[in-house]
Amino acid sequence: MTANFAWTYPLKQIWGIGWEPLLLAIGFIAAMTTFTFIARKQGLKEKTFSFYFYIGLISIVFGVAGGILFQLIFDIFKYTFDIFRLYGIPKSEGGKTLGYTFMGGLLTGTVVFLLLQKFFSRRFLSEEQSKVGFAASVRAFPAALFAALFFARVGCFLAACCYGIKMPDGTPFPLGVDFGKGVDPVTGARIPQWNFPANLCEAVFALIMFFVCFMAQSEKTGKKLKFLDTGRDPIIIAYISYGLFRFVLEYLRGDPERGNFLFQSLFTPSQCLCIAMLIAGVLMLYFRLQKKPEVMRCK
Repeated sequence: MTANFAWTYPLKQIWGIGWEPLLLAIGFIAAMTTFTFIARKQGLKEKTFSFYFYIGLISIVFGVAGGILFQLIFDIFKYTFDIFRLYGIPKSEGGKTLGYTFMGGLLTGTVVFLLLQKFFSRRFLSEEQSKVGFAASVRAFPAALFAALFFARVGCFLAACCYGIKMPDGTPFPLGVDFGKGVDPVTGARIPQWNFPANLCEAVFALIMFFVCFMAQSEKTGKKLKFLDTGRDPIIIAYISYGLFRFVLEYLRGDPERGNFLFQSLFTPSQCLCIAMLIAGVLMLYFRLQKKPEVMRCK
């Protein structure tokens, strides 16, 4: 039995542009469009919307830098602080290119957004405008996040990165994809190798969660689904669902340099960040239920 789907290197580019940066750019546009649509539906005034839109852009920039920084820190730990061996050797000689971790970027971007909101909102907005704008941003953030993640992981799939563990030879699509990573240890020639498409799996999950979070923030949907508190539950859904999903998915990732951080080999760096994400989601759920315990009695 042979796989009915095989990747080849020419498909990693289109019009001379790599799939990964191209899809990242599309994901950024999709995220900001989603954020704008949902925030505008809340009836924000132009001044309030502009403030949160721009601190959102600043947070994304810091998120990208944070994702690189987190990967660098984990790499330093993994290679016993040998930073020169990591990044001082040309790639053709076995060196490592600068990496990025999505979870680190998400954490950094979230922290920066909260800090900017806390220290600058009162300088530009009234107390009421600040509260309304922040509530609208919390509603819009989860769906925007999953929109960006969907395109990013499709880009990973097309670029043959962030793939999964090695599967038995001939595993059919969608469980097995030949990403072109097989190399004969003797001759160094390219040979077929089937890997689990973890990148595509995460893209599908992100697409599903996009629609879930988009519906959860809707007042109309919230009235039908009485257990939902529109405005806060989407962020709780996002943190808990993605934290759990990504934690499990890490065991199926097969790309090199996953790294280890906690207890040397128990968890990968991304799993450590998933634990933090889950704790944050559970805490938000706890305080939400403490504030409105009556929602659990709705029929």
